[in-house]
Amino acid sequence: MPGALVLGRGADYDPARQGAANAMREDRMKLQNMPPGAIDWPREPETVQAGETGTARQRARTLGDIQLRVVDYGAGYLADHWCGKGHILFVVSGGLVIEHQDGNRYPLSAGMSWHAGEGEGAPHRVISKDGARALIID
Repeated sequence: MPGALVLGRGADYDPARQGAANAMREDRMKLQNMPPGAIDWPREPETVQAGETGTARQRARTLGDIQLRVVDYGAGYLADHWCGKGHILFVVSGGLVIEHQDGNRYPLSAGMSWHAGEGEGAPHRVISKDGARALIID
């Protein structure tokens, strides 16, 4: 199919290296205590978090040792705290900036992700000028 994106098949794709990487996955994060299921996000209870400016609305579900969240950041949102927790964040729509306390900034738009390990790197916070929706795993 012309123009189709085949994941994992870029110019630097090496099947041997990929096989070795998959073999090492056993030492990585374990998703346990999480029976198969689906989440109907609109039915999950919504909580509202006031930021330094603006608000964020979130729906969350804890599965085993992880939490899944869908967060809607309102326009003009600036988190009211710096966070040192580990997260994987995927921007579903809109745009936001992850700002680190050391001055590093990661502008993210729909389709982009950002990640940080627990206690790794400088604390961070979210800024959203025009609003965004994100899926966060922590």
